[in-house]
Amino acid sequence: MRTKNSNPGQFTLGKNLDPILCLYFQANHLKQLYRQGWIRAGRDVPESQCESVADHNFGMSLLSLFVCDLYFPHLDRMKVVSMCLVHELGEIANGDPPPAKDQALQMKKVEMERQSITLLLRDLPGGDRYLSLWEEFERNETPEARLVKELDKFEMAIQAKIYSLQHGKDLQEFISYVRSCLDSKELIRLLNQIESM
Repeated sequence: MRTKNSNPGQFTLGKNLDPILCLYFQANHLKQLYRQGWIRAGRDVPESQCESVADHNFGMSLLSLFVCDLYFPHLDRMKVVSMCLVHELGEIANGDPPPAKDQALQMKKVEMERQSITLLLRDLPGGDRYLSLWEEFERNETPEARLVKELDKFEMAIQAKIYSLQHGKDLQEFISYVRSCLDSKELIRLLNQIESM
């Protein structure tokens, strides 16, 4: 079963390497970090086709670009796309754990991700700006953060439908879960189309 590497995102890099290159080498780990929800509980998604965290991040970012332009032109599109790109960086060192049902465990998960992303961005000039975007996403208080939270779930519904169509598996539970997380009528309308495919 593919899971995170035993020492995720850790490389021996030259001391004089540009901080952007250091960050990229670390972030590259997300390409090998598979989304655990598809692997757990016998979802029967072949490991060779399992979505990585980087795949998920790409899908969200692409969706955010077009969804913002078409349905949310009043939002700061660059902020939404940027927030999509940074929201999973905390998983580089911590893996892709499922959301914790227990509030204390969820808070611990967020704190571990906060420590990871803080360490990742500490040497990057302007890194505090990206950390602020991650914090805004976690607080879920701005319209941009709320949209990114919804897109995070919405992309999962699309992936569930793709897996259902490819493998003939019933993954309706994922789509039903996503429906319970959406507030925007635009994404609900799109989810209805996905469900009826």
